[in-house]
Amino acid sequence: MKTLIADIMSTNLIKVRPSDSLKKVDDLFLSHQIHHILVAEGNHLEGIISIVNLKDLKRGRRVELTGYEALENKSLLDNFSARSIMTYFPVTVKASDSLKIVADLFLENNFHAAPVLDKDENLVGIITVYDLIKHAYS
Repeated sequence: MKTLIADIMSTNLIKVRPSDSLKKVDDLFLSHQIHHILVAEGNHLEGIISIVNLKDLKRGRRVELTGYEALENKSLLDNFSARSIMTYFPVTVKASDSLKIVADLFLENNFHAAPVLDKDENLVGIITVYDLIKHAYS
């Protein structure tokens, strides 16, 4: 029996709107211990943010510092939106696709998560390398 993406994808989605602040994005990464956040308006996918996107931005702004530079970083997170660092038009998969399709995508590309859409292009889930590993060892 062929396992479908719908069988193992995560459906408890952590999402932000494109206009949400990077502070909200940062807080969600910290509070949920996740590595990807979907950017959507309702069930319409707009993009995806990897924790690496946010870490790269923070490194460039010297986040680890205190005092004035920490205030400058807080301003950065408060004043810029999710759309400023999201990946537009991410590669997506369908809930009805086989696991082989997403596994091949991950192996051939440099990403570790894919938003999952239904037949009407509505956002219904996310699948990650972690989901594939967990399934392989269950």
